[in-house]
Amino acid sequence: MSDPLETQALPLNKVAFVTEDDPNHPGKQRLSIPHPLPQVIECGIPECRSGSYASKTKVGNLVQHFLKNHKTDVTAYFCCRCCDHETSSIVTANRHERECDNSSQRDVAEEDKAEIKSGPGEFHTILLPFPLRPTQCPLCNWVTFATKGAGELSSSLSHHLGRQHRIQSKWNWKCSECNNKITNYHLSQHKCPEVSNSRSGQP
Repeated sequence: MSDPLETQALPLNKVAFVTEDDPNHPGKQRLSIPHPLPQVIECGIPECRSGSYASKTKVGNLVQHFLKNHKTDVTAYFCCRCCDHETSSIVTANRHERECDNSSQRDVAEEDKAEIKSGPGEFHTILLPFPLRPTQCPLCNWVTFATKGAGELSSSLSHHLGRQHRIQSKWNWKCSECNNKITNYHLSQHKCPEVSNSRSGQP
């Protein structure tokens, strides 16, 4: 089996993935499509070279592509690029795009990108930047803005990695000021002076 860190490191702003069985439609699988819809949508199966569509009917064409070329009956789900929202209704997806609180905050700095390392075993280790901030997936341009708490942020990214990249993950943190690695248990006890000053608003 190929390494998911290699096969899934694709430009997900235009790639659609079959992720899991669709509980709402027995016998079908969920097809995750980025939203807002890019100009071109491509089949996310790495060895496929024919599934690229740019017409007004590209979603329907891609659904037919999976059925014809990969013998997979799918339901299209539109996944917001800025948060965890997903829906099988393009009308609902378009309405969410107008209302999404994170839609105007898509750019993050390089140091705000999570790091990923292989195994051991089936789990991959994720290093999340600390203090909390909008954090980019280490394998694509998706960003989580779930920054109200450490658990919320790590769960959001973990859910994305499992859904979009089929990667199971566990995580620790890396202080962006002192570069020390911090476990979940010691996160609240981290005493980096720069972090303490930034929390209190001191220069």
